[in-house]
Amino acid sequence: APATPGYQLLVSDVLTTGPTGRIGVTFVDNSRFAVGPNSRVALSQFEFDDTTHRGKSLTTVDRGTLGIVSGQIAKENKDAMKVRTPTSLLGVRGTRFIINVPE
Repeated sequence: APATPGYQLLVSDVLTTGPTGRIGVTFVDNSRFAVGPNSRVALSQFEFDDTTHRGKSLTTVDRGTLGIVSGQIAKENKDAMKVRTPTSLLGVRGTRFIINVPE
């Protein structure tokens, strides 16, 4: 289904963009994703406790670009936020970065 402002993502949802598509996502822990054109990104795991600020996140990038600004999950536990690509598994260490996976 096409994304609309306020759309709620669930674990196992897949974000797919076309040649001119872009998606911005803000998570409850204040992590932010910017998905670029021709991308396929899956929310493989996401758990967050709003009281303790602890959780786990695993995002899978099959193709395209994903910009990340990490939120409370990465700040609370340096090994809790991960991004998987076809060739690697990256740990997010409380930073900003961009992943580019060619088709």
